[in-house]
Amino acid sequence: MVKKEMRLVEREFVTDVYCDVCKKRIHTELDKLHEDYIHIEKKWGYGSKNDGKECSYDICEDCWAKIEAFMKK
Repeated sequence: MVKKEMRLVEREFVTDVYCDVCKKRIHTELDKLHEDYIHIEKKWGYGSKNDGKECSYDICEDCWAKIEAFMKK
């Protein structure tokens, strides 16, 4: 026998994503077609200059292209 019950479940949804470099809106939950972006997270380790610091960045494709070009120099 299978017993079932109904439950209300609260879920968290991303509603908007903004580029942390140029501040442009990259994505909303309602967009069917949207620009892609890169998400970077870093938790700095013990003994580093940034010990204990946590960073999180969302970067649009245009800004990422500029960052990549700078890194390749």
